Amino acid sequence: MTRKATKMPTANAADLAAPQVSTLRQRAQTRFQEGSGERLDALTPQATRQLIHELRVHQIELEMQGDELRHANMAMEASRARFFELYDLAPVGYFTVSEKGLILEANLSTTKLFGVSRSALLKQPISGFIVKADQDIYYHMHRKLRSIGESRSCELRMMKRGAAEFWARLEATAAQSQDGEPVLLVVLSDVTERRLAQAALQDAQQRLLHFALRQQDEMDALHVELARDVHDELGQTFAALKFEIDLIAAIAPTSAQRMYELVKQGVASTRDISRALRPIALELGLVSALRAMTAELSTRSNVRITAVLPQTLPVLTGPLERALYRIAQEALTNAVLHAQAHAIEISLHIYLDRLELKVGDDGRGFALDSPSVHRGLGLLGMHERARQLGAELCVQSTPGKGCCVLVKLPTTAGTG
Repeated sequence: MTRKATKMPTANAADLAAPQVSTLRQRAQTRFQEGSGERLDALTPQATRQLIHELRVHQIELEMQGDELRHANMAMEASRARFFELYDLAPVGYFTVSEKGLILEANLSTTKLFGVSRSALLKQPISGFIVKADQDIYYHMHRKLRSIGESRSCELRMMKRGAAEFWARLEATAAQSQDGEPVLLVVLSDVTERRLAQAALQDAQQRLLHFALRQQDEMDALHVELARDVHDELGQTFAALKFEIDLIAAIAPTSAQRMYELVKQGVASTRDISRALRPIALELGLVSALRAMTAELSTRSNVRITAVLPQTLPVLTGPLERALYRIAQEALTNAVLHAQAHAIEISLHIYLDRLELKVGDDGRGFALDSPSVHRGLGLLGMHERARQLGAELCVQSTPGKGCCVLVKLPTTAGTG
């Protein structure tokens, strides 16, 4: 549905009324002379008085109608003046664009945003005020309006004469001009401050995320080293104690047995500490670590998790294994805790030129353009880890149709 574009007032209605009344009187006199076949001097006195009475009544009626018309004209002029003030002095830009993309009308806010006078703005192509790289955004919105007819909006960069470019939000509606030609009615808002604030927030999030991931990687490396030290140092100590206990056993078997039990407890505690510092399965390789993680998560959550994993993998560097493990861990955790999935599948495939890790679920999914999604550190963390690996991370999701996280890693990145 299109709207009728309102034409701005260009002349006072009272100025136009005077020549119209004069013309109307001349036409009435001509019609009276041509159409009246009755001679006035032939009328009787009574008929003359009746005619005069009717003429006076009619004159009064015309005067009353004239007064009403003048009041209506005054009200219309006041309404037009109020509309002019609302249109021209509005805090946002309003302008009309022809089918060929020419600016037909514009209010003062539009001229201020573009930094030009109204005369320099009218009849100019709207594309001349849009940054070249963003012109396709406007044309896409225009095509949608022509095909669908509903109001559309977009955000793009526009240019202000003699100043830097600015971010603008356009809200357009299809309409018709007074001549019946198709036009666009556009509302223009400057959203530069909001876009800059969003960019600053995203930059801060990115730096915070990078710091958090770096801290986590350093902690992982520290845990690996600490776990190895705990295992090696305490392991050697417990081995020496066991040797000493074997010597004592010949003299005091009962005491030796109690000492041996304490050594076993110490060895078990050492193993538990090492596992807490670093998943023991990861020491046996990424595949074993993923199998152990999916089995434990499936048991804890009662969600059916299928693991399609190869028997062996090329030799991967420690940082690469940990990064892939963390991405899989984050994707699986999201599917279990947030997606309300009933079934999840994790797969790891090796091709000639790449390695692919994929986690898919049948959960509730989400809209990829949702602001809350891009604010979440989980998805940002996976993207950042993939970027650090030189890998490509793709997320596909639709509300009600689950989610799929796919990591594509060149075989030359961290493999041997």
